Amino acid sequence: MNNKQPQITQNQLRELLRYDPETGLLWWMRRKSGSRYPITVPAGVTRKDGYRVIGLNYGRHYGHHLAWLYMTGEWPENEIDHINGDPSDNRWVNLRAATHAQNLANKKREKGNVSGYKGVWLEQNNKYYCDVRANGIKVRGGPFLTAEAAFALREAIAKILHGEFARSE
Repeated sequence: MNNKQPQITQNQLRELLRYDPETGLLWWMRRKSGSRYPITVPAGVTRKDGYRVIGLNYGRHYGHHLAWLYMTGEWPENEIDHINGDPSDNRWVNLRAATHAQNLANKKREKGNVSGYKGVWLEQNNKYYCDVRANGIKVRGGPFLTAEAAFALREAIAKILHGEFARSE
């Protein structure tokens, strides 16, 4: 994926694509040469990880980056966070500028998590522990008798450290 600012401006983008902030979809203004897809189909494809990718100017670009350029006239300085955690949801109300650390704070619970709670795990002593990381600091709590108690502490710490980017799920 092209993480550097590609050689395209907001005006050039608007000549090629139309962005619908209500649906988050980008549409071709006219059919691309050699394309088998009509302009009635949204531009790009959705990858297995959920991100929408669009081939443009000999490169592939994330749909949320193009939406940001379309709406603000600037390429994202750092990263763009999907507020609801759904990488395919590029509606304007769901996008916000974020640092890498803020984007990680809004990350969903790991798939391999067996406690059922983000940042909570069970150790061999049958006690639960939690942790939160921010700005190179790791805050660990525990032991707790229940996963719920560990999670309550984790949530309180996460709200202090991550603010609006804290995610529970």
